Amino acid sequence: LFLQRERAARLAETETDDFIKDTPVPPQDQSGQWQETAGSLEWVQSENCTKSENEKKEEEDEEIDLNKALQHAGKHMEDCIVASYTALLLGCLCQESPVNVTTVRELLPEGDFSIMTEMLHKFLNFMNLTCAVGTTGQKSISRVIEYLDHC
Repeated sequence: LFLQRERAARLAETETDDFIKDTPVPPQDQSGQWQETAGSLEWVQSENCTKSENEKKEEEDEEIDLNKALQHAGKHMEDCIVASYTALLLGCLCQESPVNVTTVRELLPEGDFSIMTEMLHKFLNFMNLTCAVGTTGQKSISRVIEYLDHC
């Protein structure tokens, strides 16, 4: 009887050691949990973790879309500023020079300064939103707009 108990204890110890060595290690991402099924341990993917992975993917996609929109808006803003300064420069060159007025008018679509004044109005509105009202630059732009409107 003593030998049977000793043998059973050794066998139990061996099985316990084997069980400990074979215990599955959970993955680093912790995207599930261990569950006992049919007498064995099994790693089961958690639905909440899957949803959070999908949410992370959606957030990344939204961030990419936002960055693209910001890049597009930045490029558009840059183009508008260049167009505004070009219109301002041409408007300044036209003042007091009928020859320059004729030359610029010939190069504009339909020979009309409205495309330039429209851009300068937008630029002036932008400056009014972002700068102190009544600065010298705003007054100069207003003068050029007024001159081009009367050409």
